[in-house]
Amino acid sequence: MTYLIVFSPTGTSRKIGEFIVRGIGGEVVTIDLTYAPAPALNISKEDLAVFVAPVYGGCLPALAKQRMAGITSSGAKAVGVCVYGNRAFEKALVELDNIFEQAGFIPIACGAFIGEHSYCTKANPIAPGRPDNNDLLQAELFGKAIKEKLDAGIIDMCNMKAVSDLPMTMSAKLRFIAGVLKIKFVKSKRRNVPETDLGRCIHCGLCVRICPVGAISKENEYDTDADKCIRCCACVKMCRQGAKTFNTPFAPLLSRNFYKKKPNITVV
Repeated sequence: MTYLIVFSPTGTSRKIGEFIVRGIGGEVVTIDLTYAPAPALNISKEDLAVFVAPVYGGCLPALAKQRMAGITSSGAKAVGVCVYGNRAFEKALVELDNIFEQAGFIPIACGAFIGEHSYCTKANPIAPGRPDNNDLLQAELFGKAIKEKLDAGIIDMCNMKAVSDLPMTMSAKLRFIAGVLKIKFVKSKRRNVPETDLGRCIHCGLCVRICPVGAISKENEYDTDADKCIRCCACVKMCRQGAKTFNTPFAPLLSRNFYKKKPNITVV
């Protein structure tokens, strides 16, 4: 049996995960941690666990790590996958590897896939439309390669901590760092949360239901609790009225510096 364990506020990581397990085949149990932690679960060493989560600021979301905490094993094989918005996955695979080590899993494969950035808009495209059909095909082929490894009885560990991101040129790195520092040192009165166009909002409550941290309340959809918000932008992406926007200065910076289409990385 394969367990697909996902944290996916905008559905992108879940989509990647579903194509991976499609390639693996067989019976699949999906555990979605987006809205609640998993109940205490110990996965048998005969089974396979595929963990998929997005990357926020070069790390796994703290909430995703918290909600994975109840899932343990005594030697089950695991696959760690992070999904990032075309900038860098930095520490994400290392963090997944640490989770596996602490929870008793044996990592046999890993991957870093590209997904549309949470801050992506028409004005500031950042990996727009990804994962595209080719990305999803690669995810499925990755799953098939994992299945072949399992069928061959190969259980060598995958060194997830050794998987490095694609390097940036020094000039590009310095340019991006300079942009980040400029944003951080310029004072702004803008709240660092999504905003609502009151003329468009119809109080349907969708944003309330899909917020993974409960930062939006019913009948008060125009306000977002800044202390709870994790800037996943699920409310922005899924609002059918187009009433939600997140006008962060990081969006144009990312769009300018990371417009080149990055490939996915897989290790089996």
